[in-house]
Amino acid sequence: MRNFYYGNFESKIREKISETVQKGKFLKFEYPLVPDNISEILSGIFSESLFGDKNIYVIDITESEFEDIEKFIQLISPVSEVIVIYRDDLDKNSKILKLFSKEFYTQEFKKSKTGNIFSFTDSILLGDLNKTYLELKKLDENEVLIFNNIVSVARNLLALKLDLSIKSKIIPFKLGLYKKSIEYYSKQDLTNIYSNLAENDLRFKRGEINSEMLLLHSINLFFINKNGDIKQK
Repeated sequence: MRNFYYGNFESKIREKISETVQKGKFLKFEYPLVPDNISEILSGIFSESLFGDKNIYVIDITESEFEDIEKFIQLISPVSEVIVIYRDDLDKNSKILKLFSKEFYTQEFKKSKTGNIFSFTDSILLGDLNKTYLELKKLDENEVLIFNNIVSVARNLLALKLDLSIKSKIIPFKLGLYKKSIEYYSKQDLTNIYSNLAENDLRFKRGEINSEMLLLHSINLFFINKNGDIKQK
């Protein structure tokens, strides 16, 4: 397996690497290819191979010169399990892409320019489950940051429902959306959502659920009722 992953969607590149490592039960070694360290990387790769482990090598060439990349590709030809990454966009006619297309499986990971955290949280407030998941897929944000924004939505909804002094802390043009959204929840609904978010956070920190399940469980709190049915707004 000789793969070349490139594009500006770094979190998706990392996700793909993790998926490959877990699926193949590899021991991963990662190196940045920077000037003057080719010999050091090769020494590491070939010395590690001697122990007979099922290794995979991830080489980051984002900061590399083309001449170094070209030389390196020739030198690692005996290595079968390697992933090379370039954490930025590449033109279809670029020398780097043409080089890897000859011997590597290439895959682009391009971030959508339309995804943003506010479209995601607005979809929760609007009660649109499908759009919420669609907006989530567009995001290239840290999962913990996304979770914190979900918690913020729940906190603001609960505070408004309890008539606490929070209006001044909500962006003015979002206030109407929040007021409309709280009509669909009882105080107990919002208390339960907030409590369950705290529990999800604790389970994540304990390692009982991964970041993907953290977001999935947390989003569903706003849409799935106690009977397991989707709430209709």
